[in-house]
Amino acid sequence: PPVKGDKFLDFLVDELRPTLAERYRMSGDHALMGHSSGGYFTGYALFARPGEFSRFLIGSGTHPETLKLEAQFAESHDDLRARVFIGAGGDEVNNFSMSASRIVSRTVFLAENLRMRKYPSLALKCQLYTDRDHFTVIPSMFADGLQYLYADEAQKLSQLPM
Repeated sequence: PPVKGDKFLDFLVDELRPTLAERYRMSGDHALMGHSSGGYFTGYALFARPGEFSRFLIGSGTHPETLKLEAQFAESHDDLRARVFIGAGGDEVNNFSMSASRIVSRTVFLAENLRMRKYPSLALKCQLYTDRDHFTVIPSMFADGLQYLYADEAQKLSQLPM
């Protein structure tokens, strides 16, 4: 059965992106970032439509379906061209509903699986924020994630003459 995110992912890639490209100059280097349920979706998009985005920030959320998709992807692919930052708040395990959702363990499990695949084109960083919970982790995680995801672009900018 189709996953609920399919329609939204199709909308982003097949409808919204072309519409924006008609009005605005776009590089073709697309990023997707999300936290909690948005993190579920971001991880899902990484494997549901590989190559449609090149940079991913997956925050405090890895859905069981994402882990299945990752395993299926690994069966038929020997590379994953993406730059991925995965983060979570360590204090999320101290909240019953977050623990019941396996927020931290699934997030780490996804990062570990990706690391073990040794995809040559994958740039991956996983960061756990031991002093943050599901909500207080957002600012630090997004700041660190953006720095990681765009480190290559920042390097290019630093080499431009002033």
